[in-house]
Amino acid sequence: DEIERWITGTRGAAQTRVAFVRGGRIYVVDSDGHGERAVSEAGTALSPAWHPSGRSIAYSTFGQRGTQIVVRDVQGGSSRVASARAGLNITPAFSPDGTLLVWSHGEESGADLVAAQFPGGGDPRRITVGRGSDNVSPSFSPDGRRLAFSSSRAGPPEIYTADLDGANVELL
Repeated sequence: DEIERWITGTRGAAQTRVAFVRGGRIYVVDSDGHGERAVSEAGTALSPAWHPSGRSIAYSTFGQRGTQIVVRDVQGGSSRVASARAGLNITPAFSPDGTLLVWSHGEESGADLVAAQFPGGGDPRRITVGRGSDNVSPSFSPDGRRLAFSSSRAGPPEIYTADLDGANVELL
């Protein structure tokens, strides 16, 4: 990694880990395939997203109140539910600085992106206004100022970008 950083100026991938889903559980494994281990309980976990520190993973899991966003410390094993609202809670993403967690929340008609401070949590604020459409799969810009996401607001799902407050929505 250090040789690659010295030559290219970019951090190498040798000491990175991959999070993936198999059989309804979240697993992590070193980039070379060594050290695979489960980090979630058996069940129905989906959509893992790393915190920039590499200490935590957020993911969706099915429960009695619908789906919830769980944040699990991959080193200590502790976890907490980030989404207290019942209904659909899927596709979490951390901001590049790790201070914000965004996910898609839906109830009866459509789904919108919501954001909560991390690790503080609190009541999430709504970012998108879907009016019956589905807004899912948020991804932060490298500088953390904008989001890219999939939306069905104009019919079939398309990719949009928006500021973190939901303003300046643009179709890509």
